[in-house]
Amino acid sequence: MVKYYKTHKIILVSIIVIFVIMAIVLEILSEEYDNRYRDSIFPFFTWSLFKKIPNDFSDYGIIIISIDGEELSGINYYQDLSSRFVNSNSIKAYFTIQKMGKAFRRNQLIGFNELRKLFESYYLKDATTIKYKLIKRSFKPAAETKRYKIIKDYGEFEYMRAHD
Repeated sequence: MVKYYKTHKIILVSIIVIFVIMAIVLEILSEEYDNRYRDSIFPFFTWSLFKKIPNDFSDYGIIIISIDGEELSGINYYQDLSSRFVNSNSIKAYFTIQKMGKAFRRNQLIGFNELRKLFESYYLKDATTIKYKLIKRSFKPAAETKRYKIIKDYGEFEYMRAHD
């Protein structure tokens, strides 16, 4: 029984030592040979698992251009204007914007127009007239700026509330 235990212990330690040596060798090779060996070679790895986080995220957004004739300076996303719109932080508003963007991208104009009317009547009703853009944007959580980058501009739209 003791011999069996010692044999397994030697095998386990040997495997761990081999993995550590291979990880170090692969890391050195990746630096010397222009990152040719930067990917891991199964079953060995370079321990650089989290050097790059490709956690890019993209979605659709609404940029408010003007409210009741007042031009807004800079880029003002709908979700950031809680002082102007009561429901700007609503998850339902967010998902409606996502559905609008997908419908527009797929050229489903009837569905897009229905979603647009829904969005405007529920979420833009706090103002009389609004000019806005529908855009696709990307966000990189690992980036230092933590800002959205506009990928595609789907055009400018205008909402005018019906008189009561």
